[in-house]
Amino acid sequence: MSENKEKIGLIIPACSDLNRGDQALVLETMRVMKKALQIKKVYMMSNNEVNQCEKFGLTPFKSILKHPSRATKHTSNLKYNKMLKLKWGIVASFDFIVSMMLLNNITRNIIKVFLNKETKESLRLYEKADAIFVKGRRFYA
Repeated sequence: MSENKEKIGLIIPACSDLNRGDQALVLETMRVMKKALQIKKVYMMSNNEVNQCEKFGLTPFKSILKHPSRATKHTSNLKYNKMLKLKWGIVASFDFIVSMMLLNNITRNIIKVFLNKETKESLRLYEKADAIFVKGRRFYA
């Protein structure tokens, strides 16, 4: 491994609204990454456009696993009827298979061919990351 390699870090999960609490958590996480691990470039997962990211020195990247509602965006999701849940279940089942293939080194190279450019870039970031930090949040049991 080359010593001149620029170290990169990822902050997950997606937090796209960056309210003040999230901003504080993300900025503190970035500070710790840079100071303790000498991370030079920090990426933050965000599925929406976040203009604040660049202002804070973060580069946004998209999540690999998307919400199953993406297949039914044209319908109203105000009522969660059985048909909508069935559609989401089918999409989630397909996503599960793809995710399992991405976790295996052999099948990952096969499935990469079918991924879009955005997902390939996110996968590349995970593979090259020197550190991945999970942004804190309240946990409800």
